[in-house]
Amino acid sequence: MTAPTPAGLLARLAPLGPYFAVATTPPPDAASYRPLTALPGAAFDDWTARVGARLGTGAGRVAASTVHLGHVARLWSLALGAVALGGGVPDLGPDRLRFTLSPEGAPSLWADEPTARPADEEPVPALHTLLTAHLAPLHAHLRTRYGLSPHTLRGNTASALTGTVRVLLDRVPEAPRNPGPSRPAS
Repeated sequence: MTAPTPAGLLARLAPLGPYFAVATTPPPDAASYRPLTALPGAAFDDWTARVGARLGTGAGRVAASTVHLGHVARLWSLALGAVALGGGVPDLGPDRLRFTLSPEGAPSLWADEPTARPADEEPVPALHTLLTAHLAPLHAHLRTRYGLSPHTLRGNTASALTGTVRVLLDRVPEAPRNPGPSRPAS
């Protein structure tokens, strides 16, 4: 059996929900998509303003934390979802993913010609590397611009991970499960 392509894996994720959706072919409005490397800064501030307007909170800490939580949930969903469907962690670094926003602040993602990370790479270190590449510069921006604490950022990241795992366990019954450490019979 041949391994699924990264684009094939990502296409299989889309039916799981909007947090698992990423285009893998150029969308009609491709020119409106920006690389995620642009996210820390004005692009994030724009996103936060749109969400803050929709929530009625303004573009402050509540909106920034809300945007952060949703963004991290999408990153976890794509990376863990690919692993759950039997593939490795796809190469979805911030230079490989592009995004655009609806007027309300809902993001759409595009991974142009996604590739696989090395086949022999262990998933946990690969996930750590991927998420660190995305989140380290974004977290620095959120602490400086919005005063979000490292505790809040870690809490959002953990909450997004938990939500992703719950969705995968519910919607991907064939996903590999780790029953945890075995216990000796009593």
